[in-house]
Amino acid sequence: MVAYNFQPQFAEAVRNGTKLQTIRPHGKRKHAEAGDQLQLYTGMRTKACRLLRRAVCVETQTLMIMEEGVILTDLGEHWITGAALEALSLRDGFESWLEMRDWFKARYGLPFNGHLIRWSVPSPQTPLPQGGEGPHGRGVSSVPSTSDCAGASVPASAGNDAEQGEEHES
Repeated sequence: MVAYNFQPQFAEAVRNGTKLQTIRPHGKRKHAEAGDQLQLYTGMRTKACRLLRRAVCVETQTLMIMEEGVILTDLGEHWITGAALEALSLRDGFESWLEMRDWFKARYGLPFNGHLIRWSVPSPQTPLPQGGEGPHGRGVSSVPSTSDCAGASVPASAGNDAEQGEEHES
């Protein structure tokens, strides 16, 4: 099971299923792979921690974000441009390619090298209630104790939407 943490600006889109991917920088530990179970949180390692949803990783790819577009690098260099670039940006929770590019440019600088992690939400699934659930399957209030979210086993790299910490962020 892999846990990813999301900044508040992306939390609702993850919870309601409109954000179906995250882009993370290369880190010290491996990212999720296709078939891995994911737990998607906001506020990990804080009292405001809550589980947004569970999902299954369906695809991962390495990529490079440049001023001109995105290059998928797993099988050579495949440029994403135009409508496909806009669709990639929308799936990642941004309003447009320019917003996404500028966010990564400000946060990491360009070119940015990282991983694209896509998930599917098991059907039928309804979003978790606003209070969510802790990483151990226990129900938690909207303000859980720190222990409810501090015990999740997570890789040690921060990324898209990062708030610094040991969990994946986006």
